[in-house]
Amino acid sequence: MNVLLVGATGFVGRHLLRALQQAGHWVIATSREPRSQDWSGVEWRALDLGRLAADPEHFVFPESVDVLINAAGLLSVDAAELSRVQDQGARVLFDLAAQRGVRVLQISALGASAQSDLPFLASKGLADDHLLSLGITAVVLRPSLVVGAGGTSSAWLAGLSPWPLIPLLDLKAQVQPVYIDDLVGAVLALLRQWPAESMVLPLVGPEPMWLSQVIDHLRAAQGWGAGRYLQVPLLGLGGWLGDRLGWQALNRQSIALAQQDNVADPEVLASVCGYTAAPLASRLQGWPTAAISSQRTVRPLMLAVMVLIW
Repeated sequence: MNVLLVGATGFVGRHLLRALQQAGHWVIATSREPRSQDWSGVEWRALDLGRLAADPEHFVFPESVDVLINAAGLLSVDAAELSRVQDQGARVLFDLAAQRGVRVLQISALGASAQSDLPFLASKGLADDHLLSLGITAVVLRPSLVVGAGGTSSAWLAGLSPWPLIPLLDLKAQVQPVYIDDLVGAVLALLRQWPAESMVLPLVGPEPMWLSQVIDHLRAAQGWGAGRYLQVPLLGLGGWLGDRLGWQALNRQSIALAQQDNVADPEVLASVCGYTAAPLASRLQGWPTAAISSQRTVRPLMLAVMVLIW
């Protein structure tokens, strides 16, 4: 199958690119900057969705594409930039695919909605709605919290895991985390068994859990016991600092996201393509490691000190 993979250098895109290539698909991969053509079975093209929003001629849609996978996403506190990249640029991309009758798989986010007051979720939701209105066969895949090596949020969670007393934004909100390999597995399953009509599919782990339980799984994978947790309202000030200093993993938007339940029924995806995500604990074999987590601990420690002395 000929696959156009947009956002191939991001956390999700990197893992998808490797898996698609290993599965025997021919991949046209995009990144914002030109890259050398030194990967067998992969052709690189430059694509900046922010530029595409303003100039539809910025990108020439390749011939003979069977499916477009949009794995592009943006961790930003800039609502205008999120709109340009995740909504407006994605819309132009989807229009180009629709003109050629190309199927589209959009990697969105659980909770995405045009009515959301969070720019990240609103921009994803607006793009999702536009895609589903185009009359082509499209799938909007909405994962819960995705964890694994290379993810920004994952790095922060791993960095918190060695702490003797772990500060959390909210001790009550629940998520159904999925390991990055399960997101990849779900995409490959959908390519093998594409649905007959357009639909929105949640991608979630088999059980809801609190963020403290997620970190406990990370701790167990590194040989440590359950952690001790403390809800720290002062981290709201950390969100204010994150907005101004451009922190991707900690800002007021990420705090609001962490305070919302992020759960769904895993059987919905299974009923369409037969894929079910594995329990998180069973996936944590080579990541995280105690050595790397301990190195990353210094970053949230520095943040905590800044918050306390500000």
